[in-house]
Amino acid sequence: MEHGDYNAVLAVIRPIMKTLPVLSNVLEGSVEVVRAISAQVEGQKEQEDLEDLYKHAATVQTQVIISLRYRGGEDQEALLKSVHQFLAVLIEAKIFVVKVTGVKDRSILKKSSRAIAITSLQRRRRVESQIAAGIRTEQRVMAVDQACREIGAYLERQAQERSNADDRIQQALARAQQDRERHALERRKTAERVEASQREAAEQQRETAEEHIVAAQRKYVDDILKPAHTAAHYASNAAEPCVDGTRVQILSTLQEWSASDHGPRIYWLAGLAGTGKTTIASSFCRECQAAGVMVLSFFISRNTPDRNTIAAVVSTLSHQLTQVNLAVLEKVYTALTNQPPILYRKIAAQAKELLVDPLAVLLPTSTATARRIVIVIDAMDECDDFAASDGRDLLRTLVPALCHRGHDVKLFLTSRYEPELRVMLDRVFAGAQDERETFLLHEVQESYVSADIRTFVTKGFADLRERFPSSPSAWPPLYQVNELVEFSGNFLCLLPRFYCGSAKRGRHPFRASPRFWPLHGIRV
Repeated sequence: MEHGDYNAVLAVIRPIMKTLPVLSNVLEGSVEVVRAISAQVEGQKEQEDLEDLYKHAATVQTQVIISLRYRGGEDQEALLKSVHQFLAVLIEAKIFVVKVTGVKDRSILKKSSRAIAITSLQRRRRVESQIAAGIRTEQRVMAVDQACREIGAYLERQAQERSNADDRIQQALARAQQDRERHALERRKTAERVEASQREAAEQQRETAEEHIVAAQRKYVDDILKPAHTAAHYASNAAEPCVDGTRVQILSTLQEWSASDHGPRIYWLAGLAGTGKTTIASSFCRECQAAGVMVLSFFISRNTPDRNTIAAVVSTLSHQLTQVNLAVLEKVYTALTNQPPILYRKIAAQAKELLVDPLAVLLPTSTATARRIVIVIDAMDECDDFAASDGRDLLRTLVPALCHRGHDVKLFLTSRYEPELRVMLDRVFAGAQDERETFLLHEVQESYVSADIRTFVTKGFADLRERFPSSPSAWPPLYQVNELVEFSGNFLCLLPRFYCGSAKRGRHPFRASPRFWPLHGIRV
């Protein structure tokens, strides 16, 4: 076999090695054929060419084994065709290319060539079947791999979808839980609002019912007690208070007494007629009220029918108590509805049920400031039955209750310094003289009284000049003011009652009257 013939064979093999994979079984058969031929061929050069062919075939075998795993599809027919061509080239090379030099050698080669051809043909068929089986197996493997990859991708997609679905389910469950909690909270709030509305409605109904009940009770108490509103210190016709700068000492003493937790519970302010007892009482009431002290007052007037009896004093003071506390109102209302009617009973019973018992109800429910209560009864001497049994029964009922140290209720009385009243008060306080304080206005030093009268007269004439602009600005002269102060003595309140009352009526302040003869020297 010539060197050029082997080159032709290699020219066919090399493209196959580069472009198409050849199965290892084909190469193994080819190698065996080459070895058989090499055993019969003489000459060193032919043997070297066959060895070179063998090396190339071994290299192709390795490449085919590697590349066959990734081949398939449309390359099957090309692979089979290439294998057939390769085998045909080998067979032709083995049979026809070898040159024969003698007859003997020709016969041996022919026999060997036939045997080799038959063997090669069988091997070719076996290789073809193996190649086909390998191709089918490879196709199945590749299909399975592809299917596995697709199944894996599908499973991954399914797993991702399940994960996404699980996430969506968890999110939906979380939202549902939040919705349930929100709805539960809204239901609770709604229930609370409904309950609060029901309570509010019930409370409003109860308050409305209580208001109706309280209004009915107040109307009943007003109708039964018939209080003398004009006798209170806050009435429009109440006595004028002291002029600023007057009676400073006595008013300061009274304020200290009312604010003290110790000392006597009853204060009796006595004095002659016209010494200013009512004016002082009016100022004292206003100062107590300004200090937050609860004031119950009754100013007795002899010439006013509903203000000159002890029964009117009890009824009016009791009515004033009912304006302070609903519990007191309930207590007084109960006392008025009991039988026999309380107003037809003795003054002692009336004072107990309408004053003492309501005060006992009021005190525990009052604040620290409101617990201090001052009862003011002015001008006891102008009440016809005060020095008699009714007045005595009233004080005998009030005094023991007021002397009790568990509360802070005090009684302020004013009257003339008359023997009957002194005797009655001494009997009432027979066992509690320490609980009474007495202040006599007519025994105050004349210097204090003169100073108050001078202040009062100066203020009074200033008011008169303002009301009567035609009066001279220097009227009255200073010496006449001094004479007026000297003539008035301790009767401070006579002057204002005269000229202030006359000025309010639009008349000149002074008129000829034996009562005001000391004023004749003053010209108008």
